Amino acid sequence: MARRSDLLPHAESAKSAAADCPSLKCLLRQRSFWGTAVGLISSNYAWYFIMLWLPPYLENERHMSHREMSILGSAPFWGVAAVSICGGWISDRLIARGVSANLVRKLFTASGLLLATLIVPAMLIRDNHLSLVLLTIGWSSFGIYSSNVWAVTQTLAGPLAAGKWTGIQNALGNLPGMLGPLLTGWLVGRNGGYFVPFVIAAGFLVLGAISYLWIIKRVEPVDWGADAPSSQARRL
Repeated sequence: MARRSDLLPHAESAKSAAADCPSLKCLLRQRSFWGTAVGLISSNYAWYFIMLWLPPYLENERHMSHREMSILGSAPFWGVAAVSICGGWISDRLIARGVSANLVRKLFTASGLLLATLIVPAMLIRDNHLSLVLLTIGWSSFGIYSSNVWAVTQTLAGPLAAGKWTGIQNALGNLPGMLGPLLTGWLVGRNGGYFVPFVIAAGFLVLGAISYLWIIKRVEPVDWGADAPSSQARRL
């Protein structure tokens, strides 16, 4: 059984780590935090749009039966799952071989979001099967992004702020899940079609890519430095 004196160094270390964690105010001052937040908000808008509105789109616009919709409509999501696995493996392999993590993470997140905008030309094609093929290719590309999105966040935050950063980013990122479906439903009801909702979703995908390429300067651990309250200052 461990003696109390043996546990004291570990307790002191844990207290010191907790004291050195950056404050919420410090976190919100980080440009990179807002880059990841805007990126997730933008990508989630498109994700919730496809997840919730693809079935009624296929039924109302493409006049697919429930059987066709349930089978063919699942293809884009099978594609996302497969590409996510491949994208995560390839990106880690590239970094392990010496390619800059900053280059790999930015390339994968931004390219995945931009390629996903193929959902717009897929919607414009008249032929149902060709449209679904392009839609599957475009939305499968979202997996290139989703396999790296949280790697970017955790790299930037580091062990001192990963939980806090991830929690707040995820809370903000789910706002589109509450507001996006309402906007889409209003637009479909007003315009009687899905063109504008698809274009808006693609616009958010482009905004997300911009946030990863421009708002986030470099994908590397934030140097909290003097911004993080030191344990010595707390004791004083």
